[in-house]
Amino acid sequence: MAPTSSKIFNVAGHCLPSKHYMLPALPRLPDIQGLIDREQYFVLHAPRQSGKTTVIRQTVNSLNENGSYHALYCSLETFRDISRSDEAMSNLVGVLHKVVRNSKSESLKKLLKTNF
Repeated sequence: MAPTSSKIFNVAGHCLPSKHYMLPALPRLPDIQGLIDREQYFVLHAPRQSGKTTVIRQTVNSLNENGSYHALYCSLETFRDISRSDEAMSNLVGVLHKVVRNSKSESLKKLLKTNF
């Protein structure tokens, strides 16, 4: 009987290094930290299933571990069918509130408690 591996190949959704076989995501975008440090906008554009979400999530984790930033990741994919801006903004505040509340960052949680 062959030994079982704790990792699997992932073909749907973002990859987690502890659960999935994968190449390191951050070396694919070596200039992203410089763009962030210079407060420049950037667009991450690539075909489906090419690792965009994985790269962004790992960038967020790296920024938070570094301690210089308080980065959040939230998906607005469910907003695509919302046409009214007031409804979209209300939903956005709710999503951000949930992401901050579930964040590991204690300083973000403190900010949430004092301002909301």
